Amino acid sequence: MQSRGGSSSSLQVTGTKTSVGYTPTSRTPTEIELEALTPDNNEGKLTVSDVSVIVDSKSSNSVRYRIKVTVEAENNAVSDVSVHLTDDTTGGSDSGSLGNIYGGSSTSWTSREFTASVTGDSINIHGSVSITYTPSCGPAPTATRGGTVPATCNVPHTIIELYSKTVRINTPIDPSKVHFTIQHSKTHVTAGESVDFSIIITNDNNKGISGSYSLQISVPQPNGDYEWASYNDHVSVPAHKTKTLHVTTINYGSPGTSEYHGTFDFGVSSKGDQGYITVTSSGSSGSLRIESVTYKPSVPRDGSLVNFTVKVKSSYSLSRSVGLELYVDGKEVYLVNGSIGANSEKSFTLRWLAQAGEHSYTVKLYSVSNGRKNEEDEESGSVSVAKDLSSKINMEVKCPSRVGLGDSLECLLQVKNNNSETIEV
Repeated sequence: MQSRGGSSSSLQVTGTKTSVGYTPTSRTPTEIELEALTPDNNEGKLTVSDVSVIVDSKSSNSVRYRIKVTVEAENNAVSDVSVHLTDDTTGGSDSGSLGNIYGGSSTSWTSREFTASVTGDSINIHGSVSITYTPSCGPAPTATRGGTVPATCNVPHTIIELYSKTVRINTPIDPSKVHFTIQHSKTHVTAGESVDFSIIITNDNNKGISGSYSLQISVPQPNGDYEWASYNDHVSVPAHKTKTLHVTTINYGSPGTSEYHGTFDFGVSSKGDQGYITVTSSGSSGSLRIESVTYKPSVPRDGSLVNFTVKVKSSYSLSRSVGLELYVDGKEVYLVNGSIGANSEKSFTLRWLAQAGEHSYTVKLYSVSNGRKNEEDEESGSVSVAKDLSSKINMEVKCPSRVGLGDSLECLLQVKNNNSETIEV
């Protein structure tokens, strides 16, 4: 008897057809045929249909998500199905059990919620899922027929699947977190000197920004007029970064007041900055300085008027117009304008209505030219204002009800202090 196929088996198939010209034969079935003839001996196999990232919520600061795992049993049942998840994005993990799954059935497991911090306009969520199961072989659990059990049955199997998903964050740009400043290398400039101009853009948002800046600078001319120099370009600033760009260098050949202003437009909003630079001739160089700041009374009471005396010294060779401003706790409360002679000193008085408590103050000194001011100096300090104690002081004068002609009169003054501290009378 001739055998066909690549393997031998104890199960033989014998031909029974008796038509004319047919010779009965027998052969060993192939592996596929053997599996079809013994369905109850199939080994259960677990496959992963899908591992997906479910985003529950997202904001400019964080993303909340869960991982869903879907599995399916093929050929036969599987048992003791367990899932262990490791989330590389957060460093967290989770585990669960799916029990037994019949052949041809599928089921899903969803992890706990993870929270990942976001520092840009996207985040990649990734990790791995390890699934362990034990395959069943032979008859299905409800069957009664026997069969040959493969050696790999009833031995735990492990499947490892990776997952990855990039989540885009539609983070709105907060204009209050964008700052634009024009910086110049010198404040006091003498004709013939040069000044470097730069722009500084700070982006404190969780998302990068792009936009265009413009800068205009007026340059005094010998005839008293001004010529404007303009600059503009495109710039991008990543999240939580500061970018400084050198824009130009201006040579000031003539005295006068140079005005500069600029803007940074980044789509949803724009920011601006401006200022002045005083350019003096070589014969009028110098500066204004605050020599001292004193105030009276030295221990102010709540509601009293405090006078700040500011002594200013000028080293300019020509008289200057000046302005002084008084700030208390960052708020401007008084200003005064005046003038000071060449190479001289002069005192100015600023006033403030005291309020009880501890306060900080700052005096700013400006030189003024053509109605434009340029800060020359400032000085800061603190002042302590005592509470008004007079409302808790009672005074009473007691005198005799009668006195004889020619007799002296003696009266008694009683003062009662209802405050918790000693006072001077």
